[in-house]
Amino acid sequence: MSKKRIQKRATRINRFIVVSGARKVGKTTLIKELLVASKRSTLIVNPLRDDGWEEVPILAEGEMGSFKGVRQFVPKVEFSNATVKEMQGSYEVMRELFRKRRSVSIVIDDAFYYFRNRGFSGMVTGLAMSASQRDIDMYLVFHSLGQIPTALSPYITDYVIKKSAEKSERFHYKFPNSEAIFAAQNSVNLSPDRYDFRLIDVSATSI
Repeated sequence: MSKKRIQKRATRINRFIVVSGARKVGKTTLIKELLVASKRSTLIVNPLRDDGWEEVPILAEGEMGSFKGVRQFVPKVEFSNATVKEMQGSYEVMRELFRKRRSVSIVIDDAFYYFRNRGFSGMVTGLAMSASQRDIDMYLVFHSLGQIPTALSPYITDYVIKKSAEKSERFHYKFPNSEAIFAAQNSVNLSPDRYDFRLIDVSATSI
C-alpha cells in the first residue's frame, strides 16, 4: 500500500475517514501523516488521554476560533467510566469547532466511547451530517470494525483498515459494502508487515 496514495485522499475536502485496527498497529502514526498531507488546522479529541498525541499542544481557552496547526482537547474526566452528563462538555467543544471554523479537520480518537450511549451518539452523528456544510474533514478511530456504529455508514467516505484479531464477518449487517471490507481486513491480517493497512474508498474501489 502506497502512503502517497492515501495521503492524496486526505487532501480532498469533506472526507469522513474511519480508521479501524487493534492497538499498537500504527493508527495514530498514519493519521499524523494524513494530517501533514492535508495541511489543515486540526483538533484532536483525545478522550482516553492517549500518549500518542503527547507532542500536540493542548487547546487553550479562547483559542478555538483562531488556532493554526494542530491542537488537542483532553476531557477533564476519564471517558472509560464517564456518564453522559460528564461527556457533554466534550461534545460542546466539538460543536464549538463546527460553529466557529471552516476548512479544518477533527480527529476523534477512541471514538467508540462517544457511541456507547444512544443520546450522545446522536449528537456526534449530527456533527457528521453538518461536516460537508462547514468543509470539515473527520477522522474517527476505532479498535475494530465491530465498534463502528451503523448510523455512520451514510457519511463514511473511506475505511482505513489495519490489523485486527476480531472476526469481522460477524458484523456483515453494519456495512453496505461488507464483502470489500472483510476482504480488506483478511488481506491486511495476512500481511507480514505489522503496520500495513488497506484503504477502501466507498465512492470508488479499494486500492
